[in-house]
Amino acid sequence: MRPALFEVYHDPLANIAYRITAGAGVGYYVFDQTGLEWTLFVGPGYQYTRFANVETNESGYADTPAGVLNSKFKADITDRLTFIQNWQSILTDHASGQYTHHAITTLEFEIKQCPQTKANGDIPEKSDLYLNVGWGVRF
Repeated sequence: MRPALFEVYHDPLANIAYRITAGAGVGYYVFDQTGLEWTLFVGPGYQYTRFANVETNESGYADTPAGVLNSKFKADITDRLTFIQNWQSILTDHASGQYTHHAITTLEFEIKQCPQTKANGDIPEKSDLYLNVGWGVRF
C-alpha cells in the first residue's frame, strides 16, 4: 500500500520532454490474506508536462490537477508461481492529455537451485537467479 505517488515520465515520440505527477491518497485492502492480496488506491494529485516542441504562440507546458486510481492484485497460483496485475489511471484536463492508463501483468516464477557453500561457510540464497521478459503494446 502506498500513501503517496511520485512519477516522472519521458516520451519524445508523444512530444513529451518530461511529465511529473505527484499525489497523495487513501488505500483499501479488498483482500489481505496468505496467497491473495488486492489493494485499491485513490487520491488527488498534480501533473506538470513540458512539451518537447510547440508551435509559435503555443504554451510549452501544461499543468493540471489530477485524479489517481490504482489497483494491485496478487495471487499465489502455486508455491513458486505468482500472478500480479497492476493497473493505474491518471485523470487530467484536456491540455494534459485527459487521461493515461498503465497496466502491468506479471507471472513471477521462483527458480530454486543448489548453490555451493562459500569458503567462510555461508550458503547463498537458493533463489538469486532472475529472468525478466518484457513485451509492450502501443496503440
